[in-house]
Amino acid sequence: MDSFAPYSVSAGLHLAMAESAAVLQWDELGKLICAERELVGAGTDFGDSVMARTRAVAELIERQVGFLYGDLDTVIDRKSRLGSSAVDLERLPRCSDREYALPSCPLRPPDPDRDMEWIRARNLMTGERQWIPLSLVLLHGTEVSSHDRLMTPISTGLATHVNATEALLAAVVETIERDAIALTWEARLPLPQLAPECLTPNARAFLEADRQRGISTLLFDATTDIDEVAVVYCLQLDENNDDVAQHVHCAAALDVGAAAEKVLRESSSSRLAIARAAQTRHVASVEKITQLTDGAIYMGMRSRRDAFRFLMTESPTSTVSSRVKKVTSAEQLSLLVAQLKSLGIQLMAVDLTSRSARRYGLTVVKVLACGLLPFSHLPSARYRGVPRLYAYPLARFGKSLREDDLNPWPQPFA
Repeated sequence: MDSFAPYSVSAGLHLAMAESAAVLQWDELGKLICAERELVGAGTDFGDSVMARTRAVAELIERQVGFLYGDLDTVIDRKSRLGSSAVDLERLPRCSDREYALPSCPLRPPDPDRDMEWIRARNLMTGERQWIPLSLVLLHGTEVSSHDRLMTPISTGLATHVNATEALLAAVVETIERDAIALTWEARLPLPQLAPECLTPNARAFLEADRQRGISTLLFDATTDIDEVAVVYCLQLDENNDDVAQHVHCAAALDVGAAAEKVLRESSSSRLAIARAAQTRHVASVEKITQLTDGAIYMGMRSRRDAFRFLMTESPTSTVSSRVKKVTSAEQLSLLVAQLKSLGIQLMAVDLTSRSARRYGLTVVKVLACGLLPFSHLPSARYRGVPRLYAYPLARFGKSLREDDLNPWPQPFA
C-alpha cells in the first residue's frame, strides 16, 4: 500500500497518515456517499512505525465504511408502525428545546409518525434485534431529510478490529470516552490531576518529547461512574504557537496507565491535524464552526486561554492506580455491558463490515449508547436535553446545573 506517509515526529515517535486512494477497494454493491470527500486515517506509536501504519489504516477503514451505503438491512417506515421492534425514540440523545429553536441547529426531535429509514441493530443488553434510525449510523448526512437528522454524523462508536468482540469492546469504550469529553467541557468539571505514578515509561517519554518542543501538559483523571473504563483528559499549552496555543485531548482504556499513554500518543496526530487545518481555515466566530476541527482552531487562539482556567486551577491528585485486568476481551465486554445496564444505558450495535474490510480480516461495528452524553462539535447542537448532563455533575461533584450554567464556550476537542 503505497498511500502511507510514515515519518518520525520526534525521537522514536512515528506517525503515519493513510489517505483514501488505493487503500481499499469499495464494495461492488456499496454506494459511496460524498465521493469527492478526502478521507484520512492517522496513527501513532512510540518506536514502532509498523504499528503506526496499522492504526492509520484501521482508522481509515472505519471512515470509509461509515460512508458506504448499500447492501444494508434497512427499511422505510414509521416508529408508530414498527412498535417495539424499533428502538424507543424517547431514549435517543436529544437537544434541549432552546437548542432546537435555534435557526442554526441542524437537528430535529424524532417524530414517531414520520417515515424514516431504519437499519437492523443488536441490543447488547437483551440480545434482541431492533431497528434504529439509519441517520444515527452513517457518517454523512446530506442525503438524510432535515426532519430525520436526529444526531450529527460522527465516528463515535465506530470501530474496526480483527474480530467482533474486540471491535465491540473498542466501540463501547469510545462512547464512554466521548461522554467524558462532553461532560468535562459542558459542566466544567473540577477533575483531579492524574497521579504521576500512573504513567508508563512510554507516557513519560511522550511528555519529555513535548516538553522539549515547548509544550506543557496537564493530565486529569476523567473516569466517570463507569469505572470499568479509565478516562484521561489532557490539556496541552504550547508557548511557541499563538494560533494553536492550547488544545485538549482525551482517551479511554481498560487501565489508567494505558489511557494516559494513549492520550499522549494520539495528541501528536491531533495537534498535527489541527495545525494543518488552521493553516488553511480561519474561524472568526462561533457561527463559523461547522467542521470537526473548527472548535479546536477557534479555541486554540492564545487570547481564549481564560476559557480553560477551570482546568488550570489547583486540584487534588487522583488516587486512582494503574491496574491491568486479567480477563479476556469477551469477559471485559460482558462486565462493561452489565455496568452500563445497571446505570440505565442501552447499547445498540450494527455490523457494518464491508466486503473490502472482510478481505483484510477485519470487522467494523457501530455502537450507539443511549443514555450517555454524545460529543458534538456544533455549538448549536450540544445535546443539552440529555438528563445525564445535569445528573452526573450533581451526583459526582455536587454541581447543580441549569442550562444557563453550562459552558458558553464551544467544544475545543477535535
